[in-house]
Amino acid sequence: MIRCMIAAFTALLAAECTLAQGPNPAKMEVLSVEIHKPPPADVDENIVSSFNGGTRINLLVRLPDKFIVTVDGKLNSVTDDKGTDLLKTKIKKGIGSPVGFSPLVEINRDGKCFANEVRGPGVPVPGATRIHLKGQLVVKCGIDEKTAEAKNVVLDDKLNVKIGPL
Repeated sequence: MIRCMIAAFTALLAAECTLAQGPNPAKMEVLSVEIHKPPPADVDENIVSSFNGGTRINLLVRLPDKFIVTVDGKLNSVTDDKGTDLLKTKIKKGIGSPVGFSPLVEINRDGKCFANEVRGPGVPVPGATRIHLKGQLVVKCGIDEKTAEAKNVVLDDKLNVKIGPL
């Protein structure tokens, strides 16, 4: 079932995302989908998992002709194909379980791609086969590489040096 969900979700993302046009357009792919059913009410959630239930979707976005500097995202909705809102739930949210795009974006060393995680405290209902994600990612990219040099810098604990025009 997870394989079907990932394949369906990947196709859905490709259809609903507005990505940069050009000779090497941006590409988005789903790296993983995790669904954690919350523990039954009579079971202490701390013995089951540090994540108190919900859905996690890990995304990879590639911009082959750009150098990514920062990424910010706004998530509008995450629903299953039965209409369940995965961003809302009666389940108590645990510490370290943010809802929406993660504020911690991992940018690859070469600046050409980044990974981000979407989290929602809800889980798809039985019989759901797809997850629909709608939102925006704002990606700021560098235009040109610039090099600046500072000469005769002494490294110590009171270092305050201006390098280049910034």
